[in-house]
Amino acid sequence: MNKIISIGLAFFMLGSMGAKAQTNDEDPFNPITFVDANGNTVADGSHLRVSAAEDVWGGVQASTGLYVNNTSEDEVMTAMKVDVDSMDNGDISCCFPMVCATTAQMGWHFTTKPDLISGSATMVSIQTEWLPESSTSYGAAKANLTVCYYETKTNNSGRKIAGDLIGYGPSVSVTFVNEDPTGINNAKLSGDSSEVSAIYNLNGKKISNMGHGINIVRLNDGTVRKIVK
Repeated sequence: MNKIISIGLAFFMLGSMGAKAQTNDEDPFNPITFVDANGNTVADGSHLRVSAAEDVWGGVQASTGLYVNNTSEDEVMTAMKVDVDSMDNGDISCCFPMVCATTAQMGWHFTTKPDLISGSATMVSIQTEWLPESSTSYGAAKANLTVCYYETKTNNSGRKIAGDLIGYGPSVSVTFVNEDPTGINNAKLSGDSSEVSAIYNLNGKKISNMGHGINIVRLNDGTVRKIVK
């Protein structure tokens, strides 16, 4: 079964206002940019919301659906720092660029093993997911993802390896949600007072429940999100 991924576009993203531009021309030392599945740049500081769905193995997971591009022509030694703000159950896993790391602890953080991304590489998956304990383990998890840059060194055998951490790149925060379908119209995020106040289809017509495809959801705090089911 295909995963259901709910990602707001640029004008639906929380926290994107005032975020610094991720352009290689403005910051030649920050070549890695987050992008969505369509290749659109996800601004530094954006807040995304993704929903869990059944995966091919019969479990459930909520994937960020995010990728990164290397906007430079040079290889970049990079890794991903994951800070877990909250997690109702299950664990969060990140496999970027090559080796996976996982935590089941709220308030914990980890950094994946650094590796090279080739010059001008596009649509490199960050493979970051929340894995609830079961399909009925409803709740949410929140994490902040930050690109890390490392010095590239060469060992005695001529292999390129990571040296010292030299800085941080763009960052996005993600709220992963596994919602009870019987309570979709009163959905809340764990530790959050946000509730769904109205749902619209792409024609602007108000509907009572989310339908298959794209839904425009307005929360009681005034924010608007685009959710795909």
